Amino acid sequence: RYLANPAWTAGMSCACVARMADFRLGFGEYAESLALLDEALATGTGAASLHFYRGRLLTFLGRLEEAESEYLDSLRLEPTHGEAALALATLRTQTRDDNHMTVLATGLQSVAQGTRDEAAFEFARYRTLEDLGRYDEAWHALARGNAIMHARTRDYAQQQDESLQCSYEYYAAHSLPQPAEVQEGPQPRFIIGFPRSGTTV
Repeated sequence: RYLANPAWTAGMSCACVARMADFRLGFGEYAESLALLDEALATGTGAASLHFYRGRLLTFLGRLEEAESEYLDSLRLEPTHGEAALALATLRTQTRDDNHMTVLATGLQSVAQGTRDEAAFEFARYRTLEDLGRYDEAWHALARGNAIMHARTRDYAQQQDESLQCSYEYYAAHSLPQPAEVQEGPQPRFIIGFPRSGTTV
């Protein structure tokens, strides 16, 4: 009931509206989530991003034709919207008679180089070209997208390496002493690791 309070949506930015729609989606309130996006779109502000989020929600609901239309609207309003381009390319199998290569080419010509948006366009081209059986071109698009992301994350990867090394050195110096008495039989095992490091496996 708190999310239904008009005070939540009054004067919200597009990013906040999208986040609120995500909350409602998480609660299974699909109609309310769509209504929230529709209400925000009616104001005419931030339409490109809102069309993208509406497309993502419709994709989740399996309404793929409507979702495709929303992604196209997003790109019509903001031709360099990389996330929308990638979502559009991966929504369904692209065919020779029905694909979005022209939209992707237009966006790629205008997008700022070295950005996540440029990488997303290259990944979108990769997916489309692969669907079309143009594997050599697809490979080059994939390589370009990966190169852009590698250049963007190189410093981050080094920071992660340094952080892991510090953690290793700390715990190596403060490891627990071996117990004087070894217990027989089944023993508990505690698996400790960083988020997304494979500890569940």
